Amino acid sequence: MNRRYTNLLINDIDNGLFTRKFVLDKLLEWLSESEVEEFAINKIYDDQDDDEEEYEESKEDKYTVWVGGVKVVDSCITFNKAKQIKNNFKVEGYDNVIISKN
Repeated sequence: MNRRYTNLLINDIDNGLFTRKFVLDKLLEWLSESEVEEFAINKIYDDQDDDEEEYEESKEDKYTVWVGGVKVVDSCITFNKAKQIKNNFKVEGYDNVIISKN
């Protein structure tokens, strides 16, 4: 598959011509809400149900977030906050994002 414009945008971001936020904002403005919903459900929040089942029993426990084996929060946080951080990293393109209970 030829991804000419995808690669062009990525290169321009890497070279500092555009920020990720700028490109994402323009893309989200251009897509319909149903396209954004389909993307979010299938690519961003696809494992959210697994997280909730895994941590359902302990809503008041404290958690941390790891990205690529590196702890990315300085203190223990709630599960909901950990989910927000995890989703933010996934939006940025990180795949190896894990929530762990302390």
